[in-house]
Amino acid sequence: MKQGCFLLAESGRPLWPDVRVMEGWLERYYGLKKYPNMPSNRALWLPNCNAIHSFGMAVAIDVIGLNAGFQIISVRRNLRPQVMLRIPQATSIIECEAGVALPLEHWLGKQLRFIQKDHCNVAF
Repeated sequence: MKQGCFLLAESGRPLWPDVRVMEGWLERYYGLKKYPNMPSNRALWLPNCNAIHSFGMAVAIDVIGLNAGFQIISVRRNLRPQVMLRIPQATSIIECEAGVALPLEHWLGKQLRFIQKDHCNVAF
């Protein structure tokens, strides 16, 4: 499984220093269910994806939609379990712990940068 970190492109501020890239069908299907006690500095990134589900989850999640330029185009806080969410304009989605203490809504339109783990100088 690929890993890396997401930074705000303009400032280099790390948002999630521990990002797991979910590329395979099974990884995407299980998503956050596989990480029930995920720390707040970890997120899952689903590239080439514009829809997710929270079936089988016990807790709410935050969902961030990115366009092809890695700009934040959608923020959905506290998506409850047993829900499907589609973000038509998104080309990838980030899932993280609900209520993450980041001003995500303030960063709508801001560009992110993904750096693979071997190139990311943020501790994992």
